[in-house]
Amino acid sequence: MKKFNTKYLLIVCFLMLSFIGCKKTPLVPTAIQGLSTLNPNARAYAGCSIRLGDGVFAYDWFTDVSNDPELKKNPQCGHFVISGSDIVLTFYDGFVSHMVITKGRDSYMLWGADQYKKYLNTHQIPLDVLYQQKT
Repeated sequence: MKKFNTKYLLIVCFLMLSFIGCKKTPLVPTAIQGLSTLNPNARAYAGCSIRLGDGVFAYDWFTDVSNDPELKKNPQCGHFVISGSDIVLTFYDGFVSHMVITKGRDSYMLWGADQYKKYLNTHQIPLDVLYQQKT
């Protein structure tokens, strides 16, 4: 009987220790989920759109060059995490991209990290910033 209690106690202790170290990932706020595209008023010959879900994303590249090899990769998917205004996109092939999310007048905006740094100095929004589309 004493061996059974010791084994049981060891199993319970092991399970408790393994769950204590687990960190639960917070859910992605629904307000930032959805499709983000270029400004519809901008004329673009190449660019991307990104659909954010609950921790997953789909990235679509577009261009007016019909034989662009990047088009064959559409859609590219992966997981993302948010830390403050930083979004880290991890594609399934292992590529990692960092973006900045900000709240605009009507919706959220996705910026490349360099785009956002430039904006902070010039206060001019570049044409290739992605805007969240209303559903």
